[in-house]
Amino acid sequence: MMMKLGDARFFRRATAIDTGSLRAPPESAGPASPGGGLAQTAPRVSEVDLKGRLPSTAFAFRGYDVTNLGRSLELLEHAVYGPVVRRVLDQVSEISSEAVGEKIDLASYIRANEASSLATFTHDVATIVAMEMAQLQILEEVFDVPIRKVRLSFGYSVGEVSALIYGGVFSIEQLLPVPLGCCRDCAELAADTSLGVLFTRRGSLPIEDVERLCLAIRGEGKGLIGPSAYLTPNTALILGQGDTLDRLERAIPIFLPEKTHLRRNPNRWPPLHSPLVWQRHIPNRTAVALYQIEGVARQPEPTVLSCVTGS
Repeated sequence: MMMKLGDARFFRRATAIDTGSLRAPPESAGPASPGGGLAQTAPRVSEVDLKGRLPSTAFAFRGYDVTNLGRSLELLEHAVYGPVVRRVLDQVSEISSEAVGEKIDLASYIRANEASSLATFTHDVATIVAMEMAQLQILEEVFDVPIRKVRLSFGYSVGEVSALIYGGVFSIEQLLPVPLGCCRDCAELAADTSLGVLFTRRGSLPIEDVERLCLAIRGEGKGLIGPSAYLTPNTALILGQGDTLDRLERAIPIFLPEKTHLRRNPNRWPPLHSPLVWQRHIPNRTAVALYQIEGVARQPEPTVLSCVTGS
């Protein structure tokens, strides 16, 4: 069983938990945010059944996407969940404001229902983490679920930050300021950046050859390009500056097997984990910030399966 924190079928596309089983209580105050009303068709599962499944359950934390609010507004205005959500949002707003040196009010941001853009990237990252933490609190406080008894957790991109906080490796006050301090630079790097989905219909993508291909394009000295993530054995996300994706596509037959294709994504994606972040020294800055965190990082409880290291 997987509970997906960030895509929220816990409340049918609210911004965080996907149990596919729980239903929200009927007391939903205020208008729903885009995406429709609360689900009325999800099967019911008793609290006893849910708790019994925890040893075989994984929590999955989502990352940044084209849209990031989901049904956060509905959760915030809900009669039962709202106070829990507001408490977490206020806490994360204070942490975020101190981290970036300007006033951030996540509750107001959610109520404004502003579409995600490069200009809202800092708010979106903070909101993603805050809502994931809030929905864990809802599970614990409202449904009396012992959330640390699940088998493991994992998160993609920003979601791994949430997984580490949830697992107790770092506190939210320690870890969240690290990515927030780089958000502005990442958003600025996205202005000339395009995303391509590299995939093959035959077998798997040879990772070493994908790296060689990107290295060859970078070696032309006309922009950085590199993998952002390997989504499946046959699919990778590639972020590139300028016309690097065009040049990469032309070179595919030289480096990669037949039936390998590149599909472009029209949206702008701030680079978080690709060679593009080298230009703003982001890996070095984050490493120094982590080094300066006081105390010793603890072993996560539950175990975190890292999407970065694969271990």
